[in-house]
Amino acid sequence: GDQKPFTTGCTAVVEVKIFGRSLGKDDVLLDICVAQRLLRDIMARYDHQNLDLLDEFQLPRRNTTVEVMAKAIHGHFVDGLQQHHQESRRAGREGLEHLSRIEVLIKESDVAFAGFAEQLTIE
Repeated sequence: GDQKPFTTGCTAVVEVKIFGRSLGKDDVLLDICVAQRLLRDIMARYDHQNLDLLDEFQLPRRNTTVEVMAKAIHGHFVDGLQQHHQESRRAGREGLEHLSRIEVLIKESDVAFAGFAEQLTIE
């Protein structure tokens, strides 16, 4: 989890859950350092920004809801995984094709969650 203030004035906790069809060779799904770096880089682009003004949210939309944020973070995280997979493969290391699903949850309070999840195909 990474605590970041959104400029809607609330601080939210972002959680990424990673699922796989099998474990990698070190009995892990994904190196935690890779996951943390990806999430840190993604959250840095939103830190102290007015989210409603960012280019990626300029589709015909009135406000950047937590659900919209969860879907955006999910997309960036999956993009980062694809890139890491390709770099690993090029370097002759194990890839991430065993990953099967990514969930992003944004927790606004103890009772309010919103999230986005999707089955995954890494290639």
